[in-house]
Amino acid sequence: MAISHAQPLVLLLFVSLFFLPALGKNVRFGYCSGGSLYPVTVLTVDISPQPIIGTQSSANITISGFTILGISRSAQVTANLVVSGNVIPPLPPKTYSLCDLTDCPVNLGFIELTFTNFFTKDDLLWANGRGVFVRIEITDTADFVKDKLCMYFECETRW
Repeated sequence: MAISHAQPLVLLLFVSLFFLPALGKNVRFGYCSGGSLYPVTVLTVDISPQPIIGTQSSANITISGFTILGISRSAQVTANLVVSGNVIPPLPPKTYSLCDLTDCPVNLGFIELTFTNFFTKDDLLWANGRGVFVRIEITDTADFVKDKLCMYFECETRW
């Protein structure tokens, strides 16, 4: 009888150990409007490595969520970077085709954006070891709902 009770506990322990490392990489984020008023809802933001140390490495950023509207191939993703404290003027925005970051077209349901080597060496020199706020926007001018997402999060950088 004790074995039948122990098996679910062992399974629960195994599953929790499998998922706990992933929880450590998740980053807090927010929406530009103060609430989720966009067709895309973000579930997680993962940054690896976190923090970014020096200028010799970059970061891969994965944004996962779901959408209640499809998004066409013509959609653009814009990333704006601002240093914590806003003491240095922001860098020019980075612009991507949505199809460079995920499979297109995006249908209703799960969406995952993957930015590989997001920061350049110049970005990290500009950050100078301070936190960098990243604002991500998805816009689709071919659709009647132009603004699909506007969200932000912070990346840690250190020297």
